[in-house]
Amino acid sequence: MMQVRVARPARNFEAVVSFYGELVGLPILASFENHDGYSGVVFAIPDASRQLEIVFEESAAPSPTPEDQLVFYRRVG
Repeated sequence: MMQVRVARPARNFEAVVSFYGELVGLPILASFENHDGYSGVVFAIPDASRQLEIVFEESAAPSPTPEDQLVFYRRVG
């Protein structure tokens, strides 16, 4: 089985985790704190074979760009 994980930094970590967990409804697979300087949450999309990892590093907050977006869609039918 092939697995894919996309990791993205988040400037406002708590708000981003809340968005994907509560509003989008992605289940949390794992979380970690201060692992090599990073903290993060891993979400399933929609199962464990596809994952979204949101990370926060205290010393290097990311700078957003106009292309800084993730797009999710569900094919219907």
